[in-house]
Amino acid sequence: MGNITVNVTEVTMTGGRKKGIRINVDGNNVVIPVDEAIYVYFTEQFLRDNPTAMQRRKFATIMNILRSAYLKGVADGRR
Repeated sequence: MGNITVNVTEVTMTGGRKKGIRINVDGNNVVIPVDEAIYVYFTEQFLRDNPTAMQRRKFATIMNILRSAYLKGVADGRR
């Protein structure tokens, strides 16, 4: 597969209360602090009792992105 370019045209970050998105990366429990509004949106979109196949794929995609971002941050921090 060739190079893929993704352009993000808008990112909204707000101040205020923080919540944590919890993930497990290679056996390490990690809590990613996010604004409460982002946490609410995340849970509404991805945490379902009975997800459809498409929702499971989307959840897997976002968790892979979070894992990769975390590991990149760890690697950059070691340099």
